[in-house]
Amino acid sequence: MSTAYFIFNGQKSTDFDLAITTDIKYKSTSYDVETIEIEGRDGVLLKDKHRLKPVEQEIPMKIKTRGNVHKIAHNVSEWLNVKGWQRLEFSWDSEHYYLATFVEGFDVEEVLEVFGNLKATFLLHPIKFRKDGEKQVNLTSGMVLTNLGNYPSKPIFNITGNGDGTITVNGRTLSLKNVQGSLIVDAEKNMVYYGQSSAWDKIVRTATHSMPFFDVGKNIISWTGNFTITCQPNWGVKI
Repeated sequence: MSTAYFIFNGQKSTDFDLAITTDIKYKSTSYDVETIEIEGRDGVLLKDKHRLKPVEQEIPMKIKTRGNVHKIAHNVSEWLNVKGWQRLEFSWDSEHYYLATFVEGFDVEEVLEVFGNLKATFLLHPIKFRKDGEKQVNLTSGMVLTNLGNYPSKPIFNITGNGDGTITVNGRTLSLKNVQGSLIVDAEKNMVYYGQSSAWDKIVRTATHSMPFFDVGKNIISWTGNFTITCQPNWGVKI
């Protein structure tokens, strides 16, 4: 039986005496494109929605022991049935982590008790993230940072300093005003904050305003003002 496992919401599948039973059939994301039919016109028009679709991924599992099946099934149900996006890691893909949510409509506890196995289906965010993209990078104005993924990444900037300034990434600018001590700009969550408080008032809204992101390949980063900046780049790879 396979020794492969996955970690969801901070716990391993093996913690619940579950084993992955067969090779997993992987699915890939795709761009969300709507087809539009027009009377009298051959073929269809394509409307690009400028996003990637999420992916449903099945993981077949079986209880390894015939111990207290009721207790195991109950614990598995409590583990999987949590709200919102959770971190998901696979033992065979140690360089990446995923964002996932459990989407099954059946009763996990009942299925495990009766059959001893189940196919757990997760909805995956279309981008998986490189674990080395979680490391903080010390930035210097004028440096070139190479995106290690194959999709534009949305970083978290940690800004320390005081006053006004402008951050530029590949010509895209984000202007700051009256920063006092520190500021966090989280492009992935589209948040600007200091401590537990929102700090959008520190961002100058202009016609060229842009939350910073890193293009695939090289990115030239510079800024004005009296600031020290680090970032968590969040390198991403399309599933």
